Amino acid sequence: MEAILPQAGQGDVDFSRENDTLCDVAALLAVFLESAVRDADAYRKLAGRHTVHPRDIHMAMMRAAVPGSSFWLAADLPQRTEAARHEIESMGSSGSSDEESSGHDAGDDGGTPEAWTAAPSAAGLADEMNGGALLFHRWQPPDGIMRHIRNAVCQAGQSAAR
Repeated sequence: MEAILPQAGQGDVDFSRENDTLCDVAALLAVFLESAVRDADAYRKLAGRHTVHPRDIHMAMMRAAVPGSSFWLAADLPQRTEAARHEIESMGSSGSSDEESSGHDAGDDGGTPEAWTAAPSAAGLADEMNGGALLFHRWQPPDGIMRHIRNAVCQAGQSAAR
């Protein structure tokens, strides 16, 4: 492909900067999703359930996406993102992942699926997640990247509702 670029009139394109940006976005996304899953699991425990539902994850994503949330204000966000970037880079060079799926869903015991229930509003995380949807739906992102984040969270919610 690089041999074609000069013929297309694009000359000396610095792909390393583009790859760096993509890696930074992938690292931030990995930290964002890890945080959402962790919050969804904590919410599930507060609700007294054994199963994390897609709705829990969507609620956690809505809570985290809004600027000013604890996700964006976390003092260790740059360090966590940098660690995720190094992990992504090492996965790319080794071609494999350290994590393997057993193919078994820990929450699937073959019985009736557990119904979703809201966590009581007495806990801080529960209040934030229960109220996060309202904040999220009122939020109007001012720039492109935040609009992309909002759209991705909305799409995840549509998938969770199916």
